[in-house]
Amino acid sequence: VAKGCTLSGCALVGGETAEMPGLYGPGDYDVAGFAVGAVRRRDLLPAPTLVAGDRLVALRSSGVHANGFSLVRKALAERVPPDALRRPASTFFDHPTPDTLADLLLAPTRLYAKPVAAARRVSLK
Repeated sequence: VAKGCTLSGCALVGGETAEMPGLYGPGDYDVAGFAVGAVRRRDLLPAPTLVAGDRLVALRSSGVHANGFSLVRKALAERVPPDALRRPASTFFDHPTPDTLADLLLAPTRLYAKPVAAARRVSLK
C-alpha cells in the first residue's frame, strides 16, 4: 500500500490492522482501504469548458477493479466451467495472450494518477 501511494504521488496518513480469530485461517488476511482527496474547484471534472468536438483521452484498463470482482465471482459461480481459471484467457476473450484467466484476474491494478495528471497538463485542443 505504501509503495502504491509513493508511485501515485500521495501520502499514506493512517492505517489499521485487525485480528479476527475464527474468521480467517493461518496466513489469511484482508486488506481494505479508501482514498480521500482534495481538488481546486476550477480543476473539477467535467470542466464547464468542455464542448462538442473536444478530444477524449482514454487509458486502457489493467483489468477488473474493485467492485467489478462481485460480478466476476457471480459469473465464475454461475456461468463459467470449473476449470476456466486454468484455461488461456484467449478462450474467453478476443485478447491474444498466453496468460490464463486467473493471471488476468489477479493482475495488479494499474495506478492511473500519474498518467491522468500528465494528460491534464497537456493542451489537447
